[in-house]
This record gives sequence, structure tokens and C-alpha cells, in this order.
Amino acid sequence: MKYKQTGSTLISLMIGLLISMLCLIALLTLFRAVMTTSIDSQQNAQQDTQVFNGLTIAQMLVQNAGFGFSSGNNILVVPNQLSLDSGITVGSQKAALWRYYTTINTSSTLTCQGIASVINNNQTKLILLKTSACAQTAALDSLSWTVDWVLATLPATATITFNLTTETCTPYGIGTAASHPKLIITANTSNFPICLSNITS
Repeated sequence: MKYKQTGSTLISLMIGLLISMLCLIALLTLFRAVMTTSIDSQQNAQQDTQVFNGLTIAQMLVQNAGFGFSSGNNILVVPNQLSLDSGITVGSQKAALWRYYTTINTSSTLTCQGIASVINNNQTKLILLKTSACAQTAALDSLSWTVDWVLATLPATATITFNLTTETCTPYGIGTAASHPKLIITANTSNFPICLSNITS
């Protein structure tokens, strides 16, 4: 009497193993894609946070422009290249410079500052500038500038530019509108307008 063989054949086991491996490869590919997207999102969020923090600090500092002056050109978007004493060159429209008094009618409190966008070590950096030779009437781009500190570090593909216009505006959107210089900082595709209420035009 012959017994009929039952159970799985070697071929069916191999087919099952192949299907399992394909499913496992698909799951690993999906996991890798999710992790890559998550890491990219985290890096983008960190960069966005750096940009917004840097621009918020820049906005607060630029608001000082012209304080204590009754007239004069106390803010400048540099139209040409600006050479810093550290050997870094800032491109055209990539720097804004200003001066102000921290205490009115006290010449020893005259302060000059600036912000600039530079490419350094394959990164775009938003930097705060300072000078030790601040002068009340000298052209701001004729002074010797140095890097004070880095406000934000971005990929080299990021672009930050500055534009100075005169518009009717109010600082922080509060108060009576008047004609003031307005500094517009453009970071990639976002604009950050700053109404300079200490300077009247």
C-alpha cells in the first residue's frame, strides 16, 4: 500500500521565502525613505529657526539706526563690494550698515554696526559687523569693518540680500504712519521689512 506524501515541497518553501524577502526589502526601503525625509525635515526646520532667530536679532539691532541723530545718512545698503578686515569680501547689496548713539548727546556712545551675508566655508552666513572707528559723518562703507558674531549659518545655496527704500510705515505696525526708510531683508523667498522710525525722510 502506497502512502500519499503530504506537506510543503521544496519549491513552495523557496517561493514563500522569496515573497518574504521581497516584503522585507520593501519595508526596509520604506523605512529608509521615511528616515531620510524625517532627517531632511529636521535639518530644514533647524535652518529655518536659525534664519528667523538671526533675522529677529538683526531687526532689533537695525531699529537703533539713526537714534540720537537729527539728520544725516545713518544707514546704508552697501552698493559695491565691502572688504572686511578678516579677508572676507561681502558682495553688492549683501550688507547693511548703520550708526546710532546709545545715549543722546553723549559722543562717547556713538556706535556703528552692520549685518552682512557672506559665503564662507561653503556656507552662507548672516553675520553681525562692528567697527572700532565709528565716525559721526564718515561714509559708513569707508570704515574698517570686522565680524562681530554669526547670526545664522545656512547652506551655500541660500541667498540673503538687503534693499533700502523710503515708505510710509510704522515700526512694528503700531503708531502714526510717517515717511521713514524701510530696510527689506530678503532671505531666499521671504521678505522681512524693517521700518526705521529713528530716521525721518
